[in-house]
Amino acid sequence: MLTAAQTFDDKRGKIVDLVAKLTDERGSKMDAYRALGSMLGTSSAWVRRIVGRRDDVRIDHHVALKIRDLHDRLCVRVARAADAAEARNTLIQEQIDAAVHASSAAGLGVGGAPASPAAASRGAGPALLPALALARSRTAPPAQSSLDLNDLPLWQHPIAPR
Repeated sequence: MLTAAQTFDDKRGKIVDLVAKLTDERGSKMDAYRALGSMLGTSSAWVRRIVGRRDDVRIDHHVALKIRDLHDRLCVRVARAADAAEARNTLIQEQIDAAVHASSAAGLGVGGAPASPAAASRGAGPALLPALALARSRTAPPAQSSLDLNDLPLWQHPIAPR
């Protein structure tokens, strides 16, 4: 059996969750208090007193039922959003797996080059394009320097004449 304090703490926790969600949606905690108060048939001041753990406030039975109903609907909404995100992630992963499988089945390596000499001599036919292509840089490649890598001071032998 639950005590009145345990029931109050349970309902208070649900109100805090609802206020947090409404604050994220509306951008203002005061707007969240007003919205939740109107949903519950109470005032925004009552919601603030509940969140602030004031001793002079109580939760009536009909308000407790509304709190439970709102919280359950919030949980269902969050669960549906999580399921939708998981489904999108699964679909993307399947597309990536199919592209990698198609690339390896075609015998192509990175950049469209044959993965092995055996793959290059498979036979004539239309050129296969890789399923995954490397991103091309939009900037021009760096200009070639007249210095060789060994001309840099780091690679020169300390005794070598200049």
